[in-house]
Amino acid sequence: MPVATSADGCASGDCLPEAADDENSTPRGVSLPLGERWAKAVDVVAQTTPRHAKSLSFGRLISLNAGEARLAFPTDAGFHRATVFGSGRAEIEGLLSRQLGERVRLVEEKSESAFAAAPRSVAETTADARATREKGLESKIRSNPAVLSVLRVLGGNLEHVQILEPSGPAETEAQVAPDDDA
Repeated sequence: MPVATSADGCASGDCLPEAADDENSTPRGVSLPLGERWAKAVDVVAQTTPRHAKSLSFGRLISLNAGEARLAFPTDAGFHRATVFGSGRAEIEGLLSRQLGERVRLVEEKSESAFAAAPRSVAETTADARATREKGLESKIRSNPAVLSVLRVLGGNLEHVQILEPSGPAETEAQVAPDDDA
């Protein structure tokens, strides 16, 4: 049976999905909404320098174009502002540039009206999602038949529900060197 050797179609790679540059990037030709693109960029910064990413996540993205990321911070986030526009600026700009595929310069927007008009920050969105999740879980726990049965049998009531987040990788205990006297 003859083998198709045409330069068209799959033989040329035309039908293959666009390849991603790395695991943290979006396939070429796929455009994400600005908010998602920014959140992904903040996540990439977090993989290298979590402290700087935490501060960066508090800034509201005003705009991202022409090689500038314009950020506005709430008035009570002076530490995060100082980290992003001070000690961490060069490293953050380098990581953002690599992720976004163009040189990115951080620019501080000090206008209160620009801050108020900007979409919520990554930190605010994450906090909202966590609060919604915890509220839903608390409701499920309070209405769980097993929990209600135990409370009825013991004559108690449920005062507070605390949702514990899974911790990171298990920390290994420090090994103690054996005594030479033994």
